[in-house]
Amino acid sequence: MNETWSDDLIAETREVLNLQFLPFSDFVHFKHIKDGYGKISLTNLIAGKLIIQDSETDIETTYNTHDELIEAGWAID
Repeated sequence: MNETWSDDLIAETREVLNLQFLPFSDFVHFKHIKDGYGKISLTNLIAGKLIIQDSETDIETTYNTHDELIEAGWAID
C-alpha cells in the first residue's frame, strides 16, 4: 500500500513551494509521510533551492523539482 498525503495538503504544499504564502519565520517546516520532520530555509526557498534539512539529524537532502520533493513523501507541516 502506497501512503500519500491528501490532495488538499499536496495543493497547500505546492502553494508554499511557489512562494504563495506569508512566512512566519526563517524556515518553512515539512513533515515526512513515514518518518520525521524537516525544514527549508526561507533564503533557499526564495533562491529556488529545495534543500530539506532533517530536523533530527541535520542531514540535508536536495530535490530538483517540487514534484520530486512531494513524491519523496514531504508535505508542508
